[in-house]
Amino acid sequence: MRILGVASALTWAAPVFASCDTPFMKCTFQGGAKAVEICLSGSDVSYTFGRVGNAAELALSVPVVDVDYLPWPGVGSSIWETVTFYNDGYSYEVLVGFERNPENPAHFGGITITKAGQELATLSCDPGSIDWGWGTDLFDAKAAAGLCWDYGRDADWKPC
Repeated sequence: MRILGVASALTWAAPVFASCDTPFMKCTFQGGAKAVEICLSGSDVSYTFGRVGNAAELALSVPVVDVDYLPWPGVGSSIWETVTFYNDGYSYEVLVGFERNPENPAHFGGITITKAGQELATLSCDPGSIDWGWGTDLFDAKAAAGLCWDYGRDADWKPC
């Protein structure tokens, strides 16, 4: 994993990283004061979190083969996915999804921060701020890197 320093300020209308090829998701917290963005750029996936209008408080980048990505399992009343990043004993699990109710397909999302298996904080995305297109970009990137999703009892990414 590489920790990236971000010198530029967060610009919400554009990707946080200038090199962001494919945004996975982004949202704001605390009434728009802070933001998170997950981005696929080439063979890396990045996590950027911080106060809007300032340099990122935390920016992580990991090769797509190493990112902990849980695709939607295909069942349930909502469609959701998670991406988890690890740094110095902390994990940052980003959840994003939407309800499958056609009359109210509300998006939801947030970040759960843990250390040594203990939950330290949970942040919920501001209502209406979630930008997630639910596509196959991250799934396809892991497959292109030689990994296959095993839908079995212990679902996980495995070499093809």
